[in-house]
Amino acid sequence: MGEKTLDQALEDFKTINLPARNYASRTRKEDANDLGELVEFLKQGGISRVGDIASTHLERYLAQLDQKGYAGATRKRKTVAIDTFFNFMAQEEYVSNDVSRRLITPYAEYKLPRVLTRAEYQRLIDACAGNPRDTAIVMLLLQTGIRLSELVRLKLADIDLPLFGRSEITERSLHYSGLEPGR
Repeated sequence: MGEKTLDQALEDFKTINLPARNYASRTRKEDANDLGELVEFLKQGGISRVGDIASTHLERYLAQLDQKGYAGATRKRKTVAIDTFFNFMAQEEYVSNDVSRRLITPYAEYKLPRVLTRAEYQRLIDACAGNPRDTAIVMLLLQTGIRLSELVRLKLADIDLPLFGRSEITERSLHYSGLEPGR
């Protein structure tokens, strides 16, 4: 136990564990890259066998990521990949002790979205004045909070408008749409 090289263990993880977990291909690639970086860090520190890894090595690696300015979300993702890797190695009996259990998973910072100022909001509306299509797009974005990716996939069949006659359209709704009565 503990005699496998880091490269052998990583290759086994990539060929056995990642496909079995049914992750998306991008997730598999990111996990493989993250663990490849860990393996390189450990090799530079003189560690070549999985049995030689101690929790202090992993803590130093995470500290180095922090010093390099990696975001909390990135460090968290890398920590989860390390934990998965060590769980795999423990299950396959490559290591007798899962040293990753002592790792403290970093917090992923949550940034509030930036909100437009009143002046920015008005400039956006003014920029599409005279173009009903652009006005409708901008108003939909501004008033609903829909994501741009959702907007571009929106189809006419996705919109459920109430049936009403032209006389029922109020001046106010015309004002918000950027249209003038009688157009």
